[in-house]
Amino acid sequence: MQVAKAYSFSGPLPPPEVLEKYNQVVPGLAERIISMAEEQGKHRQGLERTVVDSNAFVQKVGPFLGFIVAMTAVGGGIELILKGKDGYGLAAIITALASLAGVFIYGKAKQRKELDAKSTDFVRPQQGLVKS
Repeated sequence: MQVAKAYSFSGPLPPPEVLEKYNQVVPGLAERIISMAEEQGKHRQGLERTVVDSNAFVQKVGPFLGFIVAMTAVGGGIELILKGKDGYGLAAIITALASLAGVFIYGKAKQRKELDAKSTDFVRPQQGLVKS
């Protein structure tokens, strides 16, 4: 009769029993594995910080730049109207304002959809050591 054992774990570190066995094979290996997991965690946190900072910058600057572009188009439309090209000027103004409204509506809808998705997500508990 043969007996087989299978172990499964999730997360950055194996369970203490497995780390102890690593140390038995190569002394100090458990410490190296823990150190590697700590460094990976620091790296991941740095990347997340960069993403959050970049998103915050875009959220601050993006609307300002969009306003400048829209006002430039409106100004150009007014200039065209003053030069007697009423149709083109009005089209430029309406297009600029419609684009602003469209971006605003799309952004709000996307934001609402993301919030709804986050509210329905749930965190699954991590499974520990499983023996079978």
